[in-house]
Amino acid sequence: MTLEAQHSASARRLLPERETVLHRWCVQSDWNAPTIVGGEGARLYTADGRSILDMSSLAECSNLGHQHPRVIAAIRAQAEKLCFVTSAWGAAPRAELAARLLERSGFTGGRVFFTLGGTDANEHAVKFARQAAGKPRGWIITRDRSYHGASYAAMALSGDARTAAQSDPKPFVCCTCPRRTRIAAPSVPTRRPRAGKPRLPVSAL
Repeated sequence: MTLEAQHSASARRLLPERETVLHRWCVQSDWNAPTIVGGEGARLYTADGRSILDMSSLAECSNLGHQHPRVIAAIRAQAEKLCFVTSAWGAAPRAELAARLLERSGFTGGRVFFTLGGTDANEHAVKFARQAAGKPRGWIITRDRSYHGASYAAMALSGDARTAAQSDPKPFVCCTCPRRTRIAAPSVPTRRPRAGKPRLPVSAL
């Protein structure tokens, strides 16, 4: 049997995904999503031969469309140079991206902290805000029924009834407010705005 034939036979013996993967935000026995095998622009191609319009939310990584030629070329070019380097070492693409973000945001002299995802970013935002304010146990105020991630700390910030029993906000010094609650904006010093730029508070918390 050729190597290609062995791979084909192995693929046929694979268990269905619903029996091997723990999916998020669903009853596991009810999960029956289509298997996606390709895409182009705003469309996805399923394993059973259908072409469907991708109307998924929160997929910021696909805002240029699926399989955009320039994205493919950029990934291929970087993969041919270097696929991975630990964050403790320097990397030219990371430095370039940080410089462009600082330039576009107008935060001259600032620094960029790269995270792994939204949950990670929210937890670090809390740490930075408390450190900048000099309040290691400073209160964090969030909206009830919001969503800030799936770690224990992020669930405490979210005020989501589905996870409230698993993560009490009190140990995290967090308070969730009902959606109709009006919160007065604190009086905080602002930076002098650049031309055409809105005023930004020095600290959000």
